[in-house]
Amino acid sequence: MINRTYLRAAALLLSAFACRSIAREFAPAADDPNPREFRAAMQRIHQRLPEPADSTGLKAYVIYDYLVAARLRRDLSASHSDALDATIDDFSSLS
Repeated sequence: MINRTYLRAAALLLSAFACRSIAREFAPAADDPNPREFRAAMQRIHQRLPEPADSTGLKAYVIYDYLVAARLRRDLSASHSDALDATIDDFSSLS
């Protein structure tokens, strides 16, 4: 009975250390600028501030389409035009 308890405790400790080392391997890079650029661009959208051109890294960012959609939603709430409709149609056809 005691042997099983020790074996379970040892197995639990080993699995905890294994998970800890795996988590370290896949931790996101702290120097990756894309998440910071994305958050800054979203803040500019919400504050309706002028926006600089998007960097190549930001355009390649996995959730870049959400940024584009937020910009289109902001533009649509400000004014409506045929050119904006065409842009929204082009964007929605990419999915």
